[in-house]
Amino acid sequence: LSPSALAALLAAIPPAAKSAIPPPMIAIGSHGIGFFHAAGKPIGLCCIAPVLAAKLLGTGTKIDAGAAHGSGRGGVTVTVGDDAGVSGIISGWGSRNQVVPCERAVVDESHKVATSPAYMYGDASPWQVYQGIGKMVEETVRMCARG
Repeated sequence: LSPSALAALLAAIPPAAKSAIPPPMIAIGSHGIGFFHAAGKPIGLCCIAPVLAAKLLGTGTKIDAGAAHGSGRGGVTVTVGDDAGVSGIISGWGSRNQVVPCERAVVDESHKVATSPAYMYGDASPWQVYQGIGKMVEETVRMCARG
């Protein structure tokens, strides 16, 4: 990624969002999520990482997944568990948090994003987290196979 391309991606993120996510995370997220999204590639994220997709693909950004994929709606549906504070931030970005147990995954087919809450549930056992992440991986691979 050239410095000018990264600068253009970062410019697309509203200033308020830049203060909510540390700059190194924005750069990493913009690079990976932005380019995978632009290429129409499936994206799998777990634990707190789905907030990057929620921000970068939210309706308040130029990287609007709904517009890019012709779904007629912006924002992306992800899961980060049942934390009301994080869910509120995600909603403010024009995306949605779907509350599911840590053993599950959420798939936003129109945006090609699969997420799992993993250790966002502090009392989750390693086995529960493994199940949820496994489902996220299965869904991401399924979307890859479909093209």
